[in-house]
Amino acid sequence: MTSPLTDQQLDELETFVKNIPAGPWTVDDSHAELRGSHGNLLADLWDDRLGAYFAAMHAATQPLVAEVRRLRAELERRTENPAAADNPTPLR
Repeated sequence: MTSPLTDQQLDELETFVKNIPAGPWTVDDSHAELRGSHGNLLADLWDDRLGAYFAAMHAATQPLVAEVRRLRAELERRTENPAAADNPTPLR
């Protein structure tokens, strides 16, 4: 089992993904490409599995970090206020 991510690690992940160009990523049967906002080629991967992985992780990282933070805040709220457990905030 891995250790829980620290707040610093979450911040670093969030900063990292914000500084990666949004793309578009294109993935086909033979390779994947990342292009900048002006259409310039930024990355060309000749392993379509890696391209698909990078594209998916780029799209998923910010929502995953936000969900971890939301769940931690909810856990802290319920821990600090046991009455909240009787009237929980619905989890999405």
